[in-house]
Amino acid sequence: MIDFTLSQNDHQTNDSINNLMTKYGITETQHNLIYTFLTNPEEFYNKYCPSLVKYAIREKRFLDFETPNRVQITHEYDIKLPTKFNFNQYYYLFNPHNRLGWLKIRQGNNRITIAKSNDVRKIVIKALIHDLRYFENPTEIMKEIWKNKKGLPCFVMLKYSQEYEFILSSSYYESITQSDHSRHNKICSFFYPIQKHRIKYPYYPLERSSSWLYIKAPEHFIVKYYGENFKNNNSIEKNHKTKDNEQDPEKISLTIINKSNPSMDIPVIIFGIEVPYSLKSWYTTIYYLSLFIMFLTIGSSLNRIFLKYNDPIIYTSFNPDILYYDKGGIIFTVIIAAIITTRGWMVHEETILKKFTILESCILLFTIIFYIIGIFC
Repeated sequence: MIDFTLSQNDHQTNDSINNLMTKYGITETQHNLIYTFLTNPEEFYNKYCPSLVKYAIREKRFLDFETPNRVQITHEYDIKLPTKFNFNQYYYLFNPHNRLGWLKIRQGNNRITIAKSNDVRKIVIKALIHDLRYFENPTEIMKEIWKNKKGLPCFVMLKYSQEYEFILSSSYYESITQSDHSRHNKICSFFYPIQKHRIKYPYYPLERSSSWLYIKAPEHFIVKYYGENFKNNNSIEKNHKTKDNEQDPEKISLTIINKSNPSMDIPVIIFGIEVPYSLKSWYTTIYYLSLFIMFLTIGSSLNRIFLKYNDPIIYTSFNPDILYYDKGGIIFTVIIAAIITTRGWMVHEETILKKFTILESCILLFTIIFYIIGIFC
């Protein structure tokens, strides 16, 4: 099993932020605004900047995997605006940690404007002005603060509408990053080449509201729910059953109810993308049979080479040379055909079955080489 995490949820400690706060003496008590912006930007944007999140009454999030390592993520917010809402300014929506691929944001059926970096910077400066004025050179400090910000905050401007209740949706493509391989994992991957992709997904539920998370497996794969890491701040209900009260192996549905501020406790949803059991059994059978035939072929070839120049070490009526028997060639041909066929089915898959494909190709190559060597000896 290999651990992955969606790359947008990388919350590793930034040493440069700690160095910056030490350099200028930024503390939580004396410079609360700057401290919050550097250490907990989601809380800062929601609390000190114009934010749409406070007007969201529920959220649905869809993780639709195209491949085991590429997913289309869609956020759907049910928005309920006050009657005196200002449509002429930008509002905070979310804070991705990397640039989003093919980001589209819609208010109903209409595409809406996303703020440029300079516009977002002006909003942040306005929110930080109370703390910045205590420094001798606030402009230079703001440059360093902005340089060390976490994420790329997304602010949007809504279109004027007579309807104050609507669905705001954003969709983009995301990739997963792989954890470092240990030596143990590399050794295990030789004996178990079909790996499970265990994915960790930190989820920010709406404050004191319900959120839904739907996960759909890529074609020809299944999705499995492993559990979650959270405290008493959230409750998570799982529902991956169909109308016939049977589990759907291709979909997972979770309901997340947050009882207080989401910045205090972020649930980490843990699920996996796996090969269906029937296909996995077939791949595993072919793999071990091909390994067995490869070792027999290598042994038979080396045995023939040895006997060509030396007397046999052990005299026995049984000939261990698989190439000696007429059916040996038939078995060899059948296994080679099965490997080639299986390899053809998986040629499009470069993630979970990548290791399997590489090993099968090597096995096929070594088997053919030593078969040819054995025939001509």
